Amino acid sequence: MRILAFDCAGAQCAAAILTDGDVTAEKRLVAERGHAQLLIPMLVALLDAAGLAFADIDRFAVTTGPGSFTGIRVALAAAHGLALGTGKPIVGVTNFEALAAAAAQTGIVESRLLVAIDSRRAELFVQLFDRTGTALGDPAMLTPDAIRDWAGREPV
Repeated sequence: MRILAFDCAGAQCAAAILTDGDVTAEKRLVAERGHAQLLIPMLVALLDAAGLAFADIDRFAVTTGPGSFTGIRVALAAAHGLALGTGKPIVGVTNFEALAAAAAQTGIVESRLLVAIDSRRAELFVQLFDRTGTALGDPAMLTPDAIRDWAGREPV
């Protein structure tokens, strides 16, 4: 199975092609703004480098946040358009889930993982996961001082 995954929720446009679970191509552009102009040309260049076309993709994966509202909308709209044009499905993945899955692959020692994402305000977006990357509850937006009480005393 070939998956084209992409993210515009932060200060970048990032994309990767996964073939049977292995990353076979990836590209990232640092960009605070302009995701709408950068994303599709970046995806085309990524596919060209891999010798593929959009029709060769079996599924599109897109991050759903948290992050830049505009960037998330750009990525979701692109995924929707690609799915309509190719007849292939879309799967949404939160940025929390993506980070927790990556961390779980490295071998987490503690029983819980705290994923924190900068909100670019005074708060952080946070969510707790177990060592396998499974969510232990809903995400929250908290000040750094409030995270300890929210997360509890068990190590993370």
